[in-house]
Amino acid sequence: MFDNLREIKIDTPIPNEIWYKIFSHLQEQKRSISNMTILGHCIPSDYIEEFCQMFSLITGKLKLQCSPIIGENVQYVFKYFKGRELVIYKCDIQDSVFPSVISFLRENNKIKILDLRANNFTSKSIKLIIEEAKKKKVECLFRINGGWKDFSVKVYGK
Repeated sequence: MFDNLREIKIDTPIPNEIWYKIFSHLQEQKRSISNMTILGHCIPSDYIEEFCQMFSLITGKLKLQCSPIIGENVQYVFKYFKGRELVIYKCDIQDSVFPSVISFLRENNKIKILDLRANNFTSKSIKLIIEEAKKKKVECLFRINGGWKDFSVKVYGK
């Protein structure tokens, strides 16, 4: 049924029961997904923790875009994702969850790139995240609002 799982892009909402069937089948077959991209309107607002369990199958890159649902429930993404690259772009992640980001960096030994551009972190939180990323040799990306101009910051762990 799922022979080629290198890249999955989801841009259309899928009913929860279909998600569950796909996830269950992949888990039973001990299959993994290399890369997955999900647009914000495709992420279910209910059963979010169950939905995020699917992220445990991803070995490479997970890209989540424009989803306030993810922003409000990012702890589930951090709990289940074990891949190498995590992009959470413009998901309205609030500064209050930055301790979860730190914990994620400490606990996930596979993560190499963490892209948190276009979210709502203070400069103090960004500094603490960068310090932890450097310890773990993780590349971090942020987009910082500079008034009339946004600029991106890429930090490489040393």
